[in-house]
Amino acid sequence: MAGVVGGRPMIGETERAHIAAAKAYRPAGEPSGARRRLADFITSFYARIRIAVPAGLADRLADPSLPVIEMAHDGQLPHLGIVRSVLKADEIAAATGGVCLYLIGNHYTSAMKPRNLHLGMPLRGVAPEKTKSPLRVSVGGASEDVPFKLLPAPSKEQLGDLEARAADYLTNNAAHERSRGTEVRDLGAVEARMAATFHVLRSTAGEVGSFGDWLIRVQHDLLDAGRSLPSTLFAPFGDLHVPLRRELAAVMAREPDTIRLKASVSQGQRERGEKPYAALPVSSGWLACPRCGNRARTESLSTTAVRFKCPGCGQTAEGTLADFEDRFSPDIVLFELMLFQAGIHGWVVGSRAAYHPVIEAAHRLILGGEMPPKFLLASVPRFRGIGDPPDGYGRTRLVRALFESERDVLLSALRAPWAEDPALTSPHLDLP
Repeated sequence: MAGVVGGRPMIGETERAHIAAAKAYRPAGEPSGARRRLADFITSFYARIRIAVPAGLADRLADPSLPVIEMAHDGQLPHLGIVRSVLKADEIAAATGGVCLYLIGNHYTSAMKPRNLHLGMPLRGVAPEKTKSPLRVSVGGASEDVPFKLLPAPSKEQLGDLEARAADYLTNNAAHERSRGTEVRDLGAVEARMAATFHVLRSTAGEVGSFGDWLIRVQHDLLDAGRSLPSTLFAPFGDLHVPLRRELAAVMAREPDTIRLKASVSQGQRERGEKPYAALPVSSGWLACPRCGNRARTESLSTTAVRFKCPGCGQTAEGTLADFEDRFSPDIVLFELMLFQAGIHGWVVGSRAAYHPVIEAAHRLILGGEMPPKFLLASVPRFRGIGDPPDGYGRTRLVRALFESERDVLLSALRAPWAEDPALTSPHLDLP
């Protein structure tokens, strides 16, 4: 049976194995105050986006004797697979007495994965990304390559227009279902939940200072995180190098070794017929151009100098990391090596990404020993709602699912045992 009993997660065999692995893992070296710095930074971040830290959770993060479980993803309006990963990471953290860190990529851009800002509504049986005009929150064409953390939150007017379009989609989708003989029940309740969800989108946009902060605050509020994720702290992925400057410097000092590892691991992947991490040796940093704001790789990176040339406008820049701190972000390899030094005991991932072997090799060389255990959650929740293809959709966005499902029912289904592929159906459809 999936879900929860009496409000408590049902822990299966795989979950128990992950909990045991997280408890047994011993990070290399001492955190040297990194956990307290992380806790203080996240506490300040919560104040910035106007939410309260759950009682005692920051102190649990600051305690190096307690496990920390990492779940990280790019900035987006999350699909249900991501929500499921966070819920399961929270379960592991709670069972160990520790904390889950949910890291959201405020340093990503809209151009990197355009679907990430989709509302996720289908149209007359066509999946969201295949519709002629997908419903999405736009950052504007000139800002597609600018990191979310440097962009303003969406305007209430933009979100109001999006809500009106979503209402039209719902009307058309309901008519489509009826035309193929499917009864649509209580459409008024869907309209009410849609209005409530858009209220959250609009109200949060007025309380934060950037698009990146909005993406985090929206997820926190839509999930009612203090209740549904009691062991989880949300954090801006692209800003954690600020409290972890010491840890960042320790791995930046080995940048030549990291670049060589990237090249050698990528070559081995190519020889095995796998997708390589990188086509060419690349530096380990990203910078938002001081002139146009577009995000691109640094030309070179060291503890004493950062060099950058924007491939878009041609702007060049050179200085110390402190000169560019708000525009800089480490790449995923440098980031994980930095974060692992703060005492990570488990890492929930959704795929076998090409960068994993690079991080593993770099961890052995630079930090010593084996890296924290990875917990692969590859299951794919499918949702069949009003207007979806007949067999449902495997990347339904949380926003859209909340139009048709009560939050607690939805999250309970997503807590299904690790190996299951949760199948969810809108209660507003009378399907055979």
